[in-house]
Amino acid sequence: MSDKSEEKLSEEERRNLFIYLRRLCRDLQTDISTLGTAAEYLHRLLKRPISQKICRYTLATSCLIVAADVQEDRKFNKRDVINVSYAILHPDKGALPIEQPLFWGMRKTLIQIAHIIFRELKYQFKCDLACPYLCEYMAKLREKVPEAFAEKHVANVAMGILADSYVDSHFIMEHSPKTVALVVLSLAFSTLQISLPKYSNDEWPYYLFCDRLRPSKCIRLRKYLHKSLYDEKLFICEQPQVINE
Repeated sequence: MSDKSEEKLSEEERRNLFIYLRRLCRDLQTDISTLGTAAEYLHRLLKRPISQKICRYTLATSCLIVAADVQEDRKFNKRDVINVSYAILHPDKGALPIEQPLFWGMRKTLIQIAHIIFRELKYQFKCDLACPYLCEYMAKLREKVPEAFAEKHVANVAMGILADSYVDSHFIMEHSPKTVALVVLSLAFSTLQISLPKYSNDEWPYYLFCDRLRPSKCIRLRKYLHKSLYDEKLFICEQPQVINE
């Protein structure tokens, strides 16, 4: 499908849109699978004419509502989504009282757009996400360095990096979920200065998980991801990590 509907969306505008989605999910404490699903829906919809007809931030918010339903993420409701979204987009204003007509107007609009998203996606909601692969790889590597995993909170750092990586939607969509998971885990290991024993050059065995991902490519993507997320100072993590290459 042609990307004509994205012609008016600059790279900066696109990045800011996904930063908004990442912040929204962080503040709502959504599951990372919900964030990943919402990001993929938004990426698909930005290629369609609908993105020219609806406020893109409203579209992103509705994508989150749909993704939460698909992933059965029940930790928040529509009122929470509206309040957090309003606070992010209008930081100079106070909370939006529920008795205000604006609140109910926003709620109605989000529900209407959610139904439009159902039709636009043709009810094809399944997504192949990086999160399950990341969990699988961490479980295998934890056997090699269990103390480091516990002491340095590898799982939390890796999941935080994966969540941040959705800010760079091109990286997420241009690489397979397995590759994304391996690059994220590699970045987490490098950031925390963890090396695995019994492997030359302190490199962990990429080939055990994905034989199509060469170590050189993984290192190149790791450096790219770190620069994209953290060197640009557009990170979302509360305590951004510093990597030593």
